[in-house]
Amino acid sequence: MNVSAPKPGFLHYVKETVRQAWPVLISAWASMAFGVMDTAMAGHAGAAELQAMSLAVSIYITIFIGLMGVIHALIPIIGQHYGGKRLLEVGRAWSQGVWLALALSVLGAIPMLFPDIWLMLSGDIDPAVRDGVTWYLRALILALPASLVFRSIYALGTAVSRPKIVMAINLACIGVKAFFNWVLIFGKFGAPVMGAAGAGLSTAITSWFSLAAGLWIIRHDKFFSQFELRLYRPRWVDQKELLRLGIPMGGSYLVEVCAFTFMALLIAREGMYATGGHQITANLMAVCYMLPMSIGIASASLTAQAIGAQDMARARQTGLAGLTISLLGALLTVALVVSGQPLILAAYTDDL
Repeated sequence: MNVSAPKPGFLHYVKETVRQAWPVLISAWASMAFGVMDTAMAGHAGAAELQAMSLAVSIYITIFIGLMGVIHALIPIIGQHYGGKRLLEVGRAWSQGVWLALALSVLGAIPMLFPDIWLMLSGDIDPAVRDGVTWYLRALILALPASLVFRSIYALGTAVSRPKIVMAINLACIGVKAFFNWVLIFGKFGAPVMGAAGAGLSTAITSWFSLAAGLWIIRHDKFFSQFELRLYRPRWVDQKELLRLGIPMGGSYLVEVCAFTFMALLIAREGMYATGGHQITANLMAVCYMLPMSIGIASASLTAQAIGAQDMARARQTGLAGLTISLLGALLTVALVVSGQPLILAAYTDDL
């Protein structure tokens, strides 16, 4: 007589989501550490450098987050293929994501070439600050293709429940970013003092290092060999599927970040110190936002795998587990920010 296995309880899905989400969260926080380091180091380099970095990052983040959301459409697509055991389709979908990332990097570079269009919202700002914004964005144009293609590797690892790979790369890159920030912002080892522009160039170097590490891992890790990962020809039908999911996702990300972006540009009218204070707050907000975003990404991956396996009950329970964890995480975040306010301010700046 066949005895069916007992159905897992709700706590099982909570634990499964947490196991998938915590490497995604650590990876996201590691990526956010780049912005934290830029903000903290520029804050200690001077108010003008902090304002230039703040305005340039606001422009870049608006563009990058929106485009990143489009690339994240790979997560449910690859997750469904993986859950349905369509392993070769995983490799083909990832390849289409790489092509899309390269195309979006060209599209995203265009508005970064014309910072004055954005800075019209900021009124009259110091010429040195305007120059810093221009050079910071030019450096980040070099980072954009590497960053977006790396997001396709991130989507692949997350969708097949291997998020620790990207986590390890991002953690390693913290040291790379910190070193080049120190060298280029403050002019060490004979390098010129570049201030905010140095932070942008440091990000570009680190982004290409991350991409090289990611490509090496998926090329040499035996787990990924089952997907036959290579760069297939771009297919319009696959690109349409990515865009059909990705444009609403990217639009959702864009709406969430635009409030802080345009606030930063408008607050620049109030001077360097108001801008610096807003940048610190916005950066802290972004760090906090990574918790619900990582849970959402983990839930999307696990839910897509369940749908691909035609297990709708598991998909529903996974989604509910993600919502529950997000609510508890939000309450914990509020408690930490309120109680740790003095330490947070001291970490960001010595000019209260």
